[in-house]
Amino acid sequence: MGQSNNTSGFETQAEKIENLLRSRCGQWVPAYELSDLALQYCARINSIRKKLRAAGDTEEIENKTEWVNGQCRGSYRIRRKEPDKPDSRHSRAEQFEREHNVRPGWHSRPFSEKRMAQDDCFTLTPPEPRR
Repeated sequence: MGQSNNTSGFETQAEKIENLLRSRCGQWVPAYELSDLALQYCARINSIRKKLRAAGDTEEIENKTEWVNGQCRGSYRIRRKEPDKPDSRHSRAEQFEREHNVRPGWHSRPFSEKRMAQDDCFTLTPPEPRR
């Protein structure tokens, strides 16, 4: 992926940023170094992210921010994605259920046993009219 498809002999700003991130091999690269390559480095990062997704989504660009002496300092890195990383809250819940062999109570019973035993449990009543 680090190879340029550009045949003109010049690298695009996105290619320069991608090559810099790859040359650091998982290390955090400060945003000011990226701004030396492209003032709109966020747009270039976005295009690289799209390219990585199209290429199979096995790598990702991470960013982090730190506050140092009242200044917010951003950094970026490219790294391989973890294959078993849950994508969503739903998949994390399913993973928890598999690991602990339990289902949350609200999945198994919509009402308590006491409520289910009441005569009016399944009786539908219209709402009272508004005044």
